[in-house]
Amino acid sequence: MKQVPRLHSFAAPSQALRRSTLRPPLRAISTLLAILALVLLPSGNLLAQGVTTGGIDGLVTNAAGQPLVGATITAVHVPSGTTYQTVTRAGGVFTIG
Repeated sequence: MKQVPRLHSFAAPSQALRRSTLRPPLRAISTLLAILALVLLPSGNLLAQGVTTGGIDGLVTNAAGQPLVGATITAVHVPSGTTYQTVTRAGGVFTIG
């Protein structure tokens, strides 16, 4: 079996070569990732600001259980103070939204 001599002199040049060839791309990649993180992370909060929708349906009756036609219904979104209004239709039904 033939023994191959170990040459330790190649360790330093290969490390120097590794530094010169791998560091700039890694630095560029890490810089790009940092920029992407700064741009994309705040956008999650922006997406949460989207429009939310909902609706309210109901039936308005008097104390005897008969439907009230022409009654005004007002809904208030408390955080913003926005009000939504409608009037009951035939049969006392209403829809907001």
